[in-house]
Amino acid sequence: MMSGSISRRTRYIASLHYPHLKFNPHYLALVLLLLGSLISACAVVKTKSSFKVALIAPFEGRYREIGYQALYAVRLHSANSTFSDKVQLLPIDDGGSVENAVDRARALANDPQVIAVIALGYAATAPETQAAYGDLPVIVAGYWGTYPTTDNIFIRVNPAMPALFTVSPRIEIVEAAQLPTDRPLWGGEVFALEQFPQLRDDLSGITLLSSVELPNARFRELYMASDPFAPEPNLIAALAYEARNDLWGRLYRHFEFEREVELRPYLVMRLQTTRDFLHGFLPAMPIYTYTYNSQRQLIPIDGVVEQR
Repeated sequence: MMSGSISRRTRYIASLHYPHLKFNPHYLALVLLLLGSLISACAVVKTKSSFKVALIAPFEGRYREIGYQALYAVRLHSANSTFSDKVQLLPIDDGGSVENAVDRARALANDPQVIAVIALGYAATAPETQAAYGDLPVIVAGYWGTYPTTDNIFIRVNPAMPALFTVSPRIEIVEAAQLPTDRPLWGGEVFALEQFPQLRDDLSGITLLSSVELPNARFRELYMASDPFAPEPNLIAALAYEARNDLWGRLYRHFEFEREVELRPYLVMRLQTTRDFLHGFLPAMPIYTYTYNSQRQLIPIDGVVEQR
């Protein structure tokens, strides 16, 4: 007990300084308690509430590699950014269906701390899901077979890319693996998934269209070193990384000057007025083409289809 811990010497010193007071050890206990509370109160530092950037993609089921490829890419360098203490990354599984993705998008729209979304995969980018994001600025990494349905959806793809597809841009991977080889097969991100060459025997005639280059040696080194569970990075990781850099670059301008503005409309304005995006697409993005070699590895075809 506190009273038992007070020495006779302490009581004696107190009686010398305050002879008119009858010493009560409980008084000292109360003083110490109040002093401790005061010190604790002084130690509390008021901090700004953190904002959240959501990464919505499949993290479960057949397409879970999309989510994890993107997650480690978006995390890369984020902790070292100048405003890492203000922005928290929020990974969200899309639920495996458009219906579930819509529910998650609505929840994000209703969270006032969420200021932006990076989206990948069929469910997270479906028209119904786009509408459910409300006023949230959404950057779509890659082409997943849909067009922007609202002014706050931004797809980081050259608008000329969709016309080059000879297969459905929203084709399921199992169906894509069974396509006949009697015609050229030009498709999108589904051809880049690690499981695609495992599901398909004949990879001849496969052409993959993408907005980014394959990860180089330096990116791969940083990516693999960032986490012991990080997979071998592929085009999905590169797509997510560029989307992250785009968003973080626009956020930097806000936090650099500590603007007192609502971040959702600010980011939408920044995306709309910088002349980068046109009708929700990004005309400046190149279109790279890839194919599979005899070792069943994805390799670039020389040159790009289009770059303005």
